[in-house]
Amino acid sequence: MIGTRLSHYKVTAHLGTGGMGEVYRAHDERLGRDVAIKVLRRDLLADDAARARLRREARSLSRLNHPNICTVFDFDSDGDRTFMIVELLDGETLAQRVSHGPLPADEIRRIGLEIAGALEAAHEQGVVHRDLKPGNVIVTKRGVTKVLDFGLARLTREPTPTVTTQSAMTGEHSAGTLPYMAPEQVRGEAIDGRSDIYGLGATLYELATGRRPFAESQPLALAAAILYQTPEPPRSLGSKIDPTLEGVILRCLEKDPARRFQTAAEVQDALTGGSPPVASPGRRRIVISKRATFVALLVALTALAYVFQPGSCDEDRRSTAHMRRAKGLAVLPLANLSGDASEEYFADGMTEELITTLGQISALRVTSRGSVMKYKNSAESPRDIAHALGVDLLIEGALMKSGSEVRVSAKIVDAANDVVLWSGSFDRAITEVFALQSDVANAVVEAVKVGASPDERSRLRRTRLADPAAHEAYLRGRELEEQYTKETLLKAITSYEKSAMLQPDFAPAYAGIASCYLQLSTVYLEPGEAMPRAESASLKALAIDSTSAGALASLAYVRGFYRFEWEAAESDLRRAIRFNPSQGYAHNTLGYLLAVLGRFAESRGEFQIARSLDPLSQVYAAYSIMPLYEGRDYDEAIRESTRILSADPDAGFVRMIRAQAYAMKGDYQSAIGDLRTTLSAEVVPSVLAVLYYVQMKAGAEAAAESSYAELKRIENSGYVHPYTQATICVARGDHNAAFGWLERAAESRTEELVWLRDDPFMDPLRGDPRFRALVRRVRLEN
Repeated sequence: MIGTRLSHYKVTAHLGTGGMGEVYRAHDERLGRDVAIKVLRRDLLADDAARARLRREARSLSRLNHPNICTVFDFDSDGDRTFMIVELLDGETLAQRVSHGPLPADEIRRIGLEIAGALEAAHEQGVVHRDLKPGNVIVTKRGVTKVLDFGLARLTREPTPTVTTQSAMTGEHSAGTLPYMAPEQVRGEAIDGRSDIYGLGATLYELATGRRPFAESQPLALAAAILYQTPEPPRSLGSKIDPTLEGVILRCLEKDPARRFQTAAEVQDALTGGSPPVASPGRRRIVISKRATFVALLVALTALAYVFQPGSCDEDRRSTAHMRRAKGLAVLPLANLSGDASEEYFADGMTEELITTLGQISALRVTSRGSVMKYKNSAESPRDIAHALGVDLLIEGALMKSGSEVRVSAKIVDAANDVVLWSGSFDRAITEVFALQSDVANAVVEAVKVGASPDERSRLRRTRLADPAAHEAYLRGRELEEQYTKETLLKAITSYEKSAMLQPDFAPAYAGIASCYLQLSTVYLEPGEAMPRAESASLKALAIDSTSAGALASLAYVRGFYRFEWEAAESDLRRAIRFNPSQGYAHNTLGYLLAVLGRFAESRGEFQIARSLDPLSQVYAAYSIMPLYEGRDYDEAIRESTRILSADPDAGFVRMIRAQAYAMKGDYQSAIGDLRTTLSAEVVPSVLAVLYYVQMKAGAEAAAESSYAELKRIENSGYVHPYTQATICVARGDHNAAFGWLERAAESRTEELVWLRDDPFMDPLRGDPRFRALVRRVRLEN
C-alpha cells in the first residue's frame, strides 16, 4: 500500500502487522502531519466481524482523552478499505523492551502507574480493554507510556455480542490473548475492569521476571494453569523488585476478582506507597466472594483453585427451588430421514445435544436423554408421552444429513391441547452443527415465551466450528457409553479420545471420558485406577469450558466419593446446576452427597428434582429411596419402593433397597425373595453379599454358603469391592476380618465406604474404636 492514498492520507511506510490489521505511517495532506493508519488485512475486507471490531476500537478510543492512551483522530472508509487514524507513536512496545531482560523496579513502578492511570480513565467511561499485554503498550522515545489497541474493548454500559471463549485456546482471538487473560475471561464469564487489572498484573510480572506468570506452551495446559495454579512470586525467580511491588503484582493476579484491587485507582495508590486496601464486602462491586477449594492437579502437581461467582450458593439454591416451577419440556428423539440406518447415532446424538443446550435455561425443565429415548419410534400419543414424562410441551422433529449439509425440522406441541405452537427448519453445514443446535434452541426459547437471563442467552449463542470427524467420534462414543458394559465403556473411551485428538478444544469429549471412567469405577475397575483418570479428563474439559455441567458433576463425584472433599464437591455440583439446571445427573449426585452427609431432607429434594428430569430412570428412582433407608425409616422406604415397582417391576436397584429395608425389619423371607428376583436379572457381588447376610440372619446357613461360594467364584475371575467383602465378614461375625477389609476400602478409597457411618449392616461394628477412626478417614466426623 505504500504510495497509495486513502481519502486524504498518503501511505508512506509499513510499521507492523497485528492480529487483524496492518499499521502504516501516513501523511495527513489536509493538516500536514504524520499519523498512523490502521487498515484491515486484505483477507479480512469482507469480514463483517473484523470491520465491526475496528469500528469498536475507534469508538472506544474516541471516548477517551488521557495522556497514556493512544489518541484516535478519525475513522473512515475508502472503497473497500475501512481504516482508523491514530496518533503516530515513536518508541517500542513493552514486549520489545522485556525481550532484552527484566526491567528495573523503578521503571516497572512508573510504567505500572501510567498504565493504571490509562485504565482508570477508560473504566470511568465504561470501557474495558480486555486485551492488555506488553505488546499493546508502547513506551515512546520521550518515556511516555501509551496503551493502544482497543480492538477488543468492551463498552460495559452497552450490550455487546457474545464472545466465544473456546477459540481462546489458539492465542490471539476475539476474547483476548490467552497468556494475559483473567480466569473469568478464560471461563467466558461476565467481566469488568478487574479483568484489565489482572492483565496489568500479568504485564508487570513479565517486566519484573522476563517471563509470563505461567510458562506452559500448550494452550490447554496454559488455560488450566490460569484457572488453577498460583504464579511463582517474582522474587523467587530472581527478580530484583522490592516486596511491596511484588505484593501489588500478585494482588493483581488473584484468581477471584473480589480479591484483586477493585479499581485501577487502588493500584495507583499501592504503587505510590499507599497501603493496598484489604478486599472487604463493603468495597466490592459484587456481593460476597466464595471460598477457594483445592484438589491436586494431575501432572502439574500444583494447587487447583476453584473461583465461584459471588452469591452463587444463594443463586444455586434459588435455581434448584425454581426447577419445581419451571415449564416442563421434552425433546423427543429426532427421526432419521437420511435414508441410512447407520446414521441413527447422529440423530440420537443431536437429540441429546439439543437437550443439553436447552437445559441451560432455568425457566425450562428439560427431560433427560434417558427417559426420552424410551420413546424412540413410539406410537404413543403426544398426550400420553407428555403425561408419562410430566411435561407440558414436546419437541418433535426430524434430521436429514446429506453430504456436508444437515437439516433439522422441528415443531413444539402443546400436548394437553394437541396444538402445534411453532414449527421451523434449519440448514447448516456439517461444520456448523453446534450453531445449528443454537439456532433451534433460540427459536424454541422465543416460541415458548420463557424468560432467559442475559448469561443464559449468551451461552445459547456461544458456538464453535466442528471438525466433522471429531464430532462423529464423539457421537459414536455417546452411543457406546449408553450400552453400559465394560467392553462398550472402554470402546467409548477410545472413541472420545479420538474425538479429542482430532479437535483438542472440544470439551464434551473429555467430559465423556470422565463419565466412562466413573461408570467403570462402580463395578469393573478399582477406584485407584479409574477415579484419577476421571478427574484428569474432567479438568481438561473444564480448562476448555468451565461451564461444562457434565464435567463439573464428574469432578464433584471424584472429589466427594474418592477424595472425600465434601464441601468442594458440593460447590462443584451447585455450580454445575447453575450452568445447567436440567442436568439430572448433577441433581442426583448432589442428593447422594447430601444423604451421605446426613442432610436427608435436602437430599430428598434433590432426588425429587432428578426424578422429575428423568422420570423413567430406575437408578434415580432407587437413589430417591436411599435417604429413607439410611435415615432408618424402613416402613416408608418399603412403601415408596413398592409404589415404584408396581409401575416398573424391572427396577432392580429399587428392589435391592426394598430387600435391605425388609431385612432391617426382620422380614427375612421377603428380603430373600426380592434379592433372588434381582439376581435373576444380573449377578452382582454386592447383591450376593446382602443375600448372604440375610440368609445368615434367617438361619439358612446352607443357602448362605451357596451364595458365598458364588461370590468366591466371581472374586477369582474379577473384582469384588472390599466393602462388599467386609459386609460378608460382618455377617459371619468375624469383626477383625471385616475391619481388615474396611481398611483396604479406605486405602483404595472405595466409594461404598462413604455409607459406613449410617449403614445399618455395619451396626455390629459401631462400638469398636476402629469404626470411628474409619469414619474420620472419610471426613464425615472430626
